[in-house]
Amino acid sequence: MNIFNTFIAYLQQFDENEKLKYIGVIIGIIVLGSGIFLYRFSYTTNLLIKRLQRTNKLRIEAEPILLRYAQVMQQKKRVDTMLNNNPNFRTIELLTTTLRELSLSSFLTKEPEITNQNVVDGYIEQKVFCRLNGVTMQQIVNLLAKIEQNERVYTKDITITRSTSSPSVLDLVIEVATIEAKESIA
Repeated sequence: MNIFNTFIAYLQQFDENEKLKYIGVIIGIIVLGSGIFLYRFSYTTNLLIKRLQRTNKLRIEAEPILLRYAQVMQQKKRVDTMLNNNPNFRTIELLTTTLRELSLSSFLTKEPEITNQNVVDGYIEQKVFCRLNGVTMQQIVNLLAKIEQNERVYTKDITITRSTSSPSVLDLVIEVATIEAKESIA
C-alpha cells in the first residue's frame, strides 16, 4: 500500500495531461505484461497437454506388450518347472516307446533322427524326425493323440501322403519337438 501512496503522490505533481499519459503507459505495461503472461501460460499448457497425450499414447501401446511379457514369463516358469521335474526326459525315447505301444515300430522306414536348434537364451528345441510307411488314418490319429497327451512334447510338422505301395494306406512324416535347457543336452 505504501508504494501505491508514493506513486499517487508522485503523479499529483504533474498536470492532467501528463497524469493521463503516465497512467496510460502504466496500464499499457500491465496489459502487455498480462498478455505475455497469458501467452506463455497458454503455450506451456498446450506443450504439457501434448506431452501428456504422447505419454498416454505410449502407455496404451506398452500395455499389451507388458501383458504379453507377463504371459511369456508365466509360460517360462511353467517350462522351467516342467524341465526341472524330469531332467532326464528324452524325446526320442518317448517317440520310440509310443510307436512300440501302438505297434507302429514295424512301419518305420529308418530310425528316428534328432536335431537341435537354439531358440532362446538357455533353451534349445530338440526335434525328432521319423517316417512311417503304410499306416492307416486310425493309426495316425492314435499316434497324434498319444503324443498330445504328453505336455512336454508337441508336433512340430506332419506330412501325410497316399502311399505309393498301396492306395488304401498312408505314408507319414512327423517331426516331434520339445524345449530343453542347454545344460541338459550337453
